[in-house]
Amino acid sequence: MSVGRHDFKFTIDNEFFKIIENSLVKDARLEIVLNVDKKNTHILLEMDANGFVETECDRCLDSISFPVDIKGKLLVKFVRSCEEEETDEVMILDPSEAELDLSQFIYDYVCLSLPIYKTHPQGECNKEMESKLSGYMIGKKQADSLEKETPFDKLKDIVN
Repeated sequence: MSVGRHDFKFTIDNEFFKIIENSLVKDARLEIVLNVDKKNTHILLEMDANGFVETECDRCLDSISFPVDIKGKLLVKFVRSCEEEETDEVMILDPSEAELDLSQFIYDYVCLSLPIYKTHPQGECNKEMESKLSGYMIGKKQADSLEKETPFDKLKDIVN
């Protein structure tokens, strides 16, 4: 790639996420715009991704879809020695390398765009799974009594 600015547009889908081991993403369709500004000593990458990502609901395990709008930056430094450390925003690359694999960079940004707790809105989860889970719910009185009991309560009985 020559020095200067290069723009790329491409689409990623579930085939991309199947390659990633233990991927959180079950299906996706993302339009990626990647702006690459190559200099002699580094490359600055700016990524915009828009589309949707499908993953599992944390409550009922059914599929749930989220819209995605991502803006990410990555600085790739050409360094011969390993004196510098990589960070989330900086990647170190030997100047002799001919390829730059951005799959992990893209995957990480997609996963970070998802909410921490991925659930359907109240009442939209799988009814069968919700009924099974409700059988394992602890009532408030049971929860309060569990909180009051400690392992040391048995020791108090020995003293008495």
